[in-house]
Amino acid sequence: MAKMRNVAGEIEGSKKAMNFCIKNHIPEVDIYYDYAGIENWARGIWKTNKKGTIEYKEFYNQVKKNLKINFMKVKAHSNNKYNDIADKLAKKALFNSSNL
Repeated sequence: MAKMRNVAGEIEGSKKAMNFCIKNHIPEVDIYYDYAGIENWARGIWKTNKKGTIEYKEFYNQVKKNLKINFMKVKAHSNNKYNDIADKLAKKALFNSSNL
């Protein structure tokens, strides 16, 4: 997802949370996001026209068969403590994976 650096971390974080729930038999998850694409690509509201968004939509379509996913919008850049932490972790994870 090199061409989607601005949202790649959020997409990967969402996928990891969904995978964690599937692997641990957790039936439902709340995905908090600040970038609308996280929900809109998954639900088919926005067109998926890049490799990363296509793969994310396909992943969501498979996972939703076994997991109830609730998308929860959080306002970006609003000093939300947990959103700020998530943004920092997503950037760190993306940076670390690109240096492997």
